[in-house]
Amino acid sequence: MLRSLVGSEMCIRDRVSTQSTGTSLLSMFLTILGSLLLAYAVYEQLSYLLIRRSCQGPLLVLPFFGSLFQMVLAPVPFWKAQDEYSDSDDKGISVNALAGKNMVYVTSPGLCHKVMTGLKDFILYAHPNANWLFGSENLIYMDPEPHKDMRVMLNPALFSKEALEMWRRAAEPIIRRTLEDLAGKGEVEARFDLRIMNAAASQESFVADYLTPEQKAQTSLDIVDFTMGFLSFPGLHWLPGTGMNRAVRARSRMLAILTKVADRSKQNMQAGKPAKCVMDLSLIHISEPTRLLSISYAVFCLKKKKKQQVNA
Repeated sequence: MLRSLVGSEMCIRDRVSTQSTGTSLLSMFLTILGSLLLAYAVYEQLSYLLIRRSCQGPLLVLPFFGSLFQMVLAPVPFWKAQDEYSDSDDKGISVNALAGKNMVYVTSPGLCHKVMTGLKDFILYAHPNANWLFGSENLIYMDPEPHKDMRVMLNPALFSKEALEMWRRAAEPIIRRTLEDLAGKGEVEARFDLRIMNAAASQESFVADYLTPEQKAQTSLDIVDFTMGFLSFPGLHWLPGTGMNRAVRARSRMLAILTKVADRSKQNMQAGKPAKCVMDLSLIHISEPTRLLSISYAVFCLKKKKKQQVNA
């Protein structure tokens, strides 16, 4: 009987000892993890302050996330704050941090030109949602030289006097009508109306009568949803009902419609018909070797698809 009690007591002590050891290991792990996270947060803050120096921007940023929540939950005040920071800076820049990346916001035209023409000295990071919205083969992901060559090819189509006059004729009535409607409403929040206006003006100048009235109405809404994708929380393109999911589905609808429009435009240009929109001009100015790339146009997106052999 006594031997049994002694054995039971030893078993209980072993269990207590095991539990104590496990608790100690867990406590040690959590302490080490907490220390590492704290050290990284301090490193991140010091890195941000080193970039900030005498520039304008928030003095402190949230560890790991930076100003990400502010940008997503209140995008208009967030970007307005960046404008105000940069306007008060004699160099025309402000700094901030987003999801562990230090961000430099540039409003100075001269500095913008220096950055965009000095790609060998700078690495451009696209918006966190750009990969899902634009696609990984978009122009913004091209290497500097091919990107520059493509811009040279597209410039005559997009920025020639003929293209700009075509845009003016198409966009002016839409802009005037929208502004007249807004003037009759008194003081209103005009942001959504102006987005619809820009969408309608863009598609009217880019694709003109290639779209049916129903397609124009749907595409205007799709452009707005697509644009709002950049103001949505990153990485939720798979979750129905989110802004990112709506943006990705809008992009798919636009690409499906505009791919057909591009085919019709090419047929008209090959038949010698006069250009009636910017899409037509693009097919006139882009060289024949470039046409071997399947090019799909969207109002905010030009995606270069994989090369495919075309029999002339």
